[in-house]
Amino acid sequence: MTGMDIARKIQLPDLIFEAVYRTEPLDVALDLENPQNTLEALETFVEQENGLRILRFFLDWGVKLKEQYDALGIPEQVFWDGMKDIAIWAEDYYDKHGIPGFAEWGWVATTLSLKVFRLGRLQFEPMQLDTAIVCNGHTYPEGTPVLNVHIPAGEPLDVAEVRVAMNYAPEFFKMYFQKTSALFICHSWLLSPQLKELLQEDSRIMQFQNLFSVYEVDQERQAEERVFGHLEENPSAYPVGTSLQKKMKASLLAGKSFGMGRGIRVIQ
Repeated sequence: MTGMDIARKIQLPDLIFEAVYRTEPLDVALDLENPQNTLEALETFVEQENGLRILRFFLDWGVKLKEQYDALGIPEQVFWDGMKDIAIWAEDYYDKHGIPGFAEWGWVATTLSLKVFRLGRLQFEPMQLDTAIVCNGHTYPEGTPVLNVHIPAGEPLDVAEVRVAMNYAPEFFKMYFQKTSALFICHSWLLSPQLKELLQEDSRIMQFQNLFSVYEVDQERQAEERVFGHLEENPSAYPVGTSLQKKMKASLLAGKSFGMGRGIRVIQ
């Protein structure tokens, strides 16, 4: 298997595939023992050719990642689901800029570095709390083992699939990495409490939000970026098409804001 075989398997669009195929490979050593060394070396090439050389390097890295998955006995589907992130962000770059490229390489590298795993509808990152969390009268101390939940783009947020993924994740990390966790944590615009004013309780977003207890909200503007596809300084400039866009724009014009919520869910 080659990197370009992976590109075909994850259905990288033909136009992007051809651009990557014509791109000269990077002369960077892949350090599987310490991937951070590789990522630091890649910094030199970030601005070159819209990230296409890094994209090709990542596809080739995927070949080695598959060998690591196989050695650990991880199901093949988990590997291919994880590699979908490459296609998601390559297509996102094309949609935004009109040319093949790759920008979110720092995030995608977390999958290649065995830090983040896609298990069905969600991605999970085992880690420890770097600061205590107080929620619903309970304190979860610094150092508590947790699974950080990430929501991949590209598919509807089916809450039944979300539940399946969350039920499987603790078992996966215990089986393949001997790690146990006490909490799911999530930092996302989907957990913004302000969304309750815009959406029905049975909406997919609200069903997802209700899986977590939100304990903190920051003022990052990810909600606007995700809903409208970009950020505008003046909300009157946002084009609207969907019902959520219309409601969010009206709310923004009324002076309200949509931060990113931080939530937890106790692992049973």
